[in-house]
Amino acid sequence: MAHRHNDVSDDKGWLQDSTHTKKQSVWAVSLAWWYRFAAPPEPLTSANFSQREKIRRGRLAAIAIPIFILFLLLVQLQILASHNLKALVGIFLLLAACFLLLFLNRKGFIRSAGILALVVLYAGEAISLFIYPGRLTPSSIYILDFTIIPDLIVLAFFAANSLLLIFGLNVLEVWLVVVYAPHNFAITQILHRAPLEIFLHVYILQLFTALVLYIWARSTENVLARADWAEDIIAFERREKERRELELEQKRQLDTGIQQILQTHIAVANGDLSARVPLHQGHALWQIAVALNNLISRLQSLSLREHELRQKMHKEDERATNRYHKYEGTQGRIPRLPKVDGTTKQT
Repeated sequence: MAHRHNDVSDDKGWLQDSTHTKKQSVWAVSLAWWYRFAAPPEPLTSANFSQREKIRRGRLAAIAIPIFILFLLLVQLQILASHNLKALVGIFLLLAACFLLLFLNRKGFIRSAGILALVVLYAGEAISLFIYPGRLTPSSIYILDFTIIPDLIVLAFFAANSLLLIFGLNVLEVWLVVVYAPHNFAITQILHRAPLEIFLHVYILQLFTALVLYIWARSTENVLARADWAEDIIAFERREKERRELELEQKRQLDTGIQQILQTHIAVANGDLSARVPLHQGHALWQIAVALNNLISRLQSLSLREHELRQKMHKEDERATNRYHKYEGTQGRIPRLPKVDGTTKQT
């Protein structure tokens, strides 16, 4: 019974793991599909850290921009409910700018897209706050909390150090909106009597958000830098291993080639002119082997010609000998005339 219960538990665990794996695969496929349209192309395997970091930020921006578009759509619904046509036109312009951001991000202009995103954000926030219906009141001052949105967006395009500049811009934006945007008499009294009641909680929120995001982004950058350094070390070790293996292979080829050349020399010296150095093209000693094989081939052809010439000379010697013997035999059959001396001639 216990064994059956364990089997059922194992089956449930396997089903949960397979379901989790399917969800991960669906999420990965969806991200890959979205990256094809909104993120820069995949970096080369030989890309350095800055190039890979650029692609990583481009992918992060490809995720952050749709979230910002969703936020704008939610704001648009509220504006439609308030019948504020000016703000509605501004929201449509912001949406068009977001699609331009996606285009720039896809083409790899990450910094340009980031600068445009900040301009769009600050312009949109300032316009929305300056034309806020009903003016700023102590009960509506919470809308200044949305000024932390640039802190969230900027990390998708720039490094963590850029948060210092964004924090300064946020502080300036809040001050300009509170002081110069339309507000009621209560806000005016608070500004003259105790301005910290308005600014303190907004600035604390911005400072806290900037610090948390900076620590997170900085630690992430350090982790990525260490990971990249580790990848560089692994790649260097792999290249060194391949280089050592190549050197060992070349040394082995040299030793084998030298032995084959030496054996070929010995065979040729012993009279085997059909011996050749069996080295293939691409070998370190291939050119030497080709030259030696050509030399042996010429020597073999000369040896064959010499052998043929000797055979011809031997045949010619045999023919000359036969002719000589025939000539000698002919000389033996011819009768010799008697010698004519002086006495016979006188008679």
